[in-house]
Amino acid sequence: MRRGLHSRRSRRSRKIVRIMKKTLLISPLSVPALLAFEALPAYADSGVVITVTGHGWGHGYGAGQYGQAGYAILGQQSYQWILGHYYGGTNIATVPDQLVSVELQGNAFNNITVFSPVNYAIAGVSVPGGYLTQLVLGSNGQYNAEVSATSVSGCGASPGWNVVASNLSPASSVITPGVGTSISAMSQENWNDSLQLCYPNGNVEHVYGYIEGITYYTGQYPLQRTVNVLPVESYLQGVVASETPASWGTYGTPGPQGEPWGFQALEAQAVESRSFALSNPMGWFGFADTCDSTECQVYSGMWNPNSPSAPLYQLADQAIQDTAGQVMEWPNGQIAETQFSASTGGYTNNGQFPAVVDQYDNICTPQLCNNFNTWTQTLTSSQIETQFPSIGTLTQLVVESRNGYGDMGGRVTAISIVGTNGSVEVSGATFASDFGLNSDWFELSGPVSISNDLSAPVSGSGYWVTAANGAVLPFGSATSYGSMAGHPLNQPIVGMASTPDGKGYWLVASDGGVFSFGDAAFYGSMGGHPLNKPIVGMASTPDGKGYWLVASDGGVFSFGDAAFYGSMGGHPLNKPIVGMASTPDGKGYWLVASDGGIFSFGDATFYGSMGGHPLNKPVVGMVATGDGKGYWLVAADGGIFTFGDASFVGSLPALGITTPAVGVAPTPDGKGYYILLNNGQIVCFGDAVFEGDPYSSASTPVQSPIVGLTAD
Repeated sequence: MRRGLHSRRSRRSRKIVRIMKKTLLISPLSVPALLAFEALPAYADSGVVITVTGHGWGHGYGAGQYGQAGYAILGQQSYQWILGHYYGGTNIATVPDQLVSVELQGNAFNNITVFSPVNYAIAGVSVPGGYLTQLVLGSNGQYNAEVSATSVSGCGASPGWNVVASNLSPASSVITPGVGTSISAMSQENWNDSLQLCYPNGNVEHVYGYIEGITYYTGQYPLQRTVNVLPVESYLQGVVASETPASWGTYGTPGPQGEPWGFQALEAQAVESRSFALSNPMGWFGFADTCDSTECQVYSGMWNPNSPSAPLYQLADQAIQDTAGQVMEWPNGQIAETQFSASTGGYTNNGQFPAVVDQYDNICTPQLCNNFNTWTQTLTSSQIETQFPSIGTLTQLVVESRNGYGDMGGRVTAISIVGTNGSVEVSGATFASDFGLNSDWFELSGPVSISNDLSAPVSGSGYWVTAANGAVLPFGSATSYGSMAGHPLNQPIVGMASTPDGKGYWLVASDGGVFSFGDAAFYGSMGGHPLNKPIVGMASTPDGKGYWLVASDGGVFSFGDAAFYGSMGGHPLNKPIVGMASTPDGKGYWLVASDGGIFSFGDATFYGSMGGHPLNKPVVGMVATGDGKGYWLVAADGGIFTFGDASFVGSLPALGITTPAVGVAPTPDGKGYYILLNNGQIVCFGDAVFEGDPYSSASTPVQSPIVGLTAD
């Protein structure tokens, strides 16, 4: 079976990504294929040696194919979760089967020669099965349609040609299959009645759908292009197994749909390939939607049912059928251009989708091992001097900037090449392309002056998960300063707040009892005092010298330097209060009810609410943005509602997760958030970094209900 070719695709990113064509358009899983595509330039093997150590294979935008296999096989995540993780801000939507046009690049500039064993047509002229046809482009940009003088057994030399139509415009230069050109008919084609494209090198490609001759001009000269038009669901049958090896779908323990967990990676590939193909109509130089090579995504035509690998192709087709019509869609209804690459190196690139940690990019099992998560290559000073002759003799390499995501400071965004005669600054992607590096995430070492600018990477802030029994579970940079686990409690813990420096925290119980740990000082509580309704949450003041408690009837209780700005106590509520958040200066706060109603006090500005709007599940909490100019609400089904400057980067319903949510916490820059489920699972969105959770960590089992999440 053909191994995955792992495209580096992005029509949008020609200026960004396709400059890396020397390596990033080649399959890491099929390295010998390097010679079949584009050989690297031959450089004189002299000069000092520069060692390059890096991460990943490809541009890193969107999904990483090794990573999504790891999330499926090792993380046992659904394809919906995988897609939501990589393509933040989008949701899964369903579209009908529709036509997609694909340039078959291997036949560019050549006559379009086609064979079919059953009756078919060229330019509307019927052709008996067993005859060849061809479209021949003239110097006037028009086509002639020709049919072989006699029948033949298949692709090969014709005994002569008869012209059946002349001076055809590209719109009329079409070779159609015997079944016709309706989507329903073309989707039922099989190996024995399909069109067969005859390549000049003797290769034969069976295709669904019909073939068009396109005239593409470079200056005043007309050039031929071959375009296959077919239903997108049929197109995917030539893509999914060419991009992600279908054998990956057989790896892992039993999972959903009665298939191994690896099957989820095939389903993720099906959705992202469908989305990519439909995202930019006529975006391939204005004459096709996409192409068939790694410049877009690999399309191999119809697979041979007589192949020994037919069962694997059938498995890939099952992934296509199980996700039929599903695409990733932006909130405005536009289909997302779902870029993907073979290996992200452990952190995706920040582009149209937020950068996220690719936890399983380093997957290495007896069946599947990513050798491109970390790699080493070498180049010589003479190579660099040949590529940039204006610098003279190389004296220095200076990494000017990085994107900040991951170790080494992340991907190189600018690098200066300095020599005796001057210097040149290029992007990291250009540098990687010029010298055949696997990606633009690298650092350099060698006997010349080198500055790698190993700036501090963007990292997760850490977080605490709280349980009703008072257990506090730290993850990432968060530190444990103690808990109430194992201590008697009059009532269960319902909330938590941390001090500004993250070196302490308070827990609050439903009876208003407050318990302080680390540098969190005790300023008082409602423990032992009568309450009309139980406490449901708390918030800290900006300096950590006070806190508020809030009850389900909207009553607010202030301690330390927390000022009282009002409450809903004694006022009628449609639904009970479930949480609160304070403003950055501590001079106001918001309360939120389970129906999504928002009540603002002090300098807290009202930016909108879900009050009066239908909800699938009740709201369970809220958090404010860092500047206090917006807030997020989270519902029990994991639905996220954003107001003000709070950004939406995904939610649980779009991932198919049905486990109830109990809390949400933002990342420091507000470009992501964590959603906590009642089973202890953390789901990350945007630039939120997964640092672990009680659900997946055998070392932190919790026998008490999970109640809250607090960011460090």
